Amino acid sequence: MKLIRFFLTAIHLGIVVLLLATLANKYISPSTFGWLNLLSLAFPALMFLNVILCIIWIIFWRKRAIFFLAISLLFINATRRWINYTPENKEIADFKVLLLNTKNGVWGQKDIRNYIKQVDADILMLQETSFDIDLEQ
Repeated sequence: MKLIRFFLTAIHLGIVVLLLATLANKYISPSTFGWLNLLSLAFPALMFLNVILCIIWIIFWRKRAIFFLAISLLFINATRRWINYTPENKEIADFKVLLLNTKNGVWGQKDIRNYIKQVDADILMLQETSFDIDLEQ
């Protein structure tokens, strides 16, 4: 049993080293060391193995579970990027922007005014406008 725990610990340490190497992509250019960038493709599988091994250590009530869980905290941001999870931010206001090139369009002035009123944009940007657009009419 000790031999199995030793091999599992060695494998887990190897996985953690590879996961740490994927974090080094932020600092090492692919032109310097391209294989490191390729390693980031294995991040999901490595993270899955890391979680499975942490669960095994927790089940066996080993102190090394605390060590590996503490190291796993380093990978929270990378996992969030991989899962593409961002917490909801309610402070960002929704607004509508309308960008309209009015010079070469087939619409008339009255149609353009009606469309702008219909869209009810918060920010209005008009390009190549050769006439005054009074939205109060």
